[in-house]
Amino acid sequence: MRDYETRASEPVHYSVGGYITSVGGRLTTSPSTEEKGLSDPTENALQGYACRFNRAHEYKGRIEVFVKGCFDKSLASRQKIGFWIDHKASAEVATTNDNLELLTDSDGLAFRLVRPPASVVNGVKQRHAVGMSVGYLVVRQEQKTVDGVPVTFIHEADLREISLVKHGAVREAFVDLVDPKICSLKTASEMKRILWDGAAIRFEQAIMQLT
Repeated sequence: MRDYETRASEPVHYSVGGYITSVGGRLTTSPSTEEKGLSDPTENALQGYACRFNRAHEYKGRIEVFVKGCFDKSLASRQKIGFWIDHKASAEVATTNDNLELLTDSDGLAFRLVRPPASVVNGVKQRHAVGMSVGYLVVRQEQKTVDGVPVTFIHEADLREISLVKHGAVREAFVDLVDPKICSLKTASEMKRILWDGAAIRFEQAIMQLT
């Protein structure tokens, strides 16, 4: 197992309040809103992919790939996972014990943060930071040579936190503002709405670079 690192099958759903509502496609009973101690969500929520699976990215001078399902065991353990700013524990905004919802699907580690602080909402709205990254410990990895280049495939990792950053190592990881009343995170994942939002942000960034 390496030192702590940071960067950006069936779904495993780590829901608000740290409760898993779906593991391997099998639904479990979710506690009520009263049991979670949560009020209705506000109009703004942060949503996106904290990382994308099977996307090669550079980290500390080497090429790495997060393999689909690499966080499943970590999420199923129901351990607390935080939403941080720039990988700083002192800047923790929420956790899976309260307002952070996590879900792994075929594309990546999806998330939704309800009731985010106004300062974070404004930063995302003004596009000061729209990247995402993950903090984790590698449990199991494998190195292969692809087209003559050594590539490290991360098969299992212990997820500790996800962070809002200006630019993440995984370019396709992102965050955007959504109305949580339109649909659940699970539905957004199944309908590929999160993927489309990510494509829209990358297009917007490309246009901004041209102007």
